[in-house]
Amino acid sequence: MLWDLFYFTTDSGTLLQLYRLEWYRKGISVYRCGRDRKSYSSILFTVKYAVLLSLLILLISLFLGLLLNQKVKGIKFIKTIYFFPAVMSPIIIGLIFNEIYYRALPALGKAAGIGILSKSLVSDTRTAIWAILIANIWQAVAIPTVIIIAGLQSISQELYEVAAIDGAGWWRRFLSITLPFLAPTLTIVLVLAVKDGFLVFDYILAITGGGPAGSTNSIGTFIYQTAFESFNYSYAVANSVVLFILIALFGFLQIRVMSLVEAKES
Repeated sequence: MLWDLFYFTTDSGTLLQLYRLEWYRKGISVYRCGRDRKSYSSILFTVKYAVLLSLLILLISLFLGLLLNQKVKGIKFIKTIYFFPAVMSPIIIGLIFNEIYYRALPALGKAAGIGILSKSLVSDTRTAIWAILIANIWQAVAIPTVIIIAGLQSISQELYEVAAIDGAGWWRRFLSITLPFLAPTLTIVLVLAVKDGFLVFDYILAITGGGPAGSTNSIGTFIYQTAFESFNYSYAVANSVVLFILIALFGFLQIRVMSLVEAKES
C-alpha cells in the first residue's frame, strides 16, 4: 500500500521525482472532471457485484450452516463434497465455468427448448454478472459455511431446550436465540464476503475478460488493463487507492451497523 501511494504521487516511481506531482494532479483531475467513464463504470460494477456477492454468500452459507449442523447420517461426506471447491484455484474454476457457459449450457438449452439457456450467459450484458457470481459463489460459500457451523455449535443447546419447553417454534427459536448469538459470526462472514467482492479479478478474467462491451469490468480488471495494456501506471495506482478507500469504507460501515444491531439485541 505504501508503494502504491508512492507511485500515486510520482510519474515513474524514482526517488529523484518524488516531489513531481504531475501524474498525481492528472489522476485527480480525471476523477474530478468526470472525463473517464470507464473508471466510474468499473467502480459502479464493483460496488454492485460486492453487494450481491456478500448478500448471496451470507444467505446461502447461513442456510447450509443450519442444514449441515444437523445430526444426519452421511453428513460428514456431504461436508467433504461441498468444501472441495474451496481448495481449487479461482482461475481454474473460472475456466471450467467458462466452458460450461460457452458449450454445455447452450447445447442443453437448445435441446430442452429453454430460450435463456440457448445462448451463452456471458454474451449478454444483463446476465454476464450472474454468470460470474455463480462461479464465485460456488467456491466462496464453503469457508463462510464452516465459520457459521462453528458459531452454531458454540450456542448452548440448553437455550433451545428451554425455549422448546416454553412452546417456541423453530422460527421463534431462530429469531430469538440463533441470530443474536450468531451476529458476531455473521459480521465476520459479511466483511470477508464484501472484501472478496471488491477484489474480484480472477473470475472476470477467466469468464468474461471484462466483456461484453466492458459491462463486467471491475476496478481490479480496469487497473490491470490501465497498467499492463495502456501502461498508464500512475493512473492505475490512483484507481487502486480508490479501491482501498472503498474497501475500508464498506468494512467500517458493516462493522458499525452490526455492532449497533448486537448492542440493540443485547
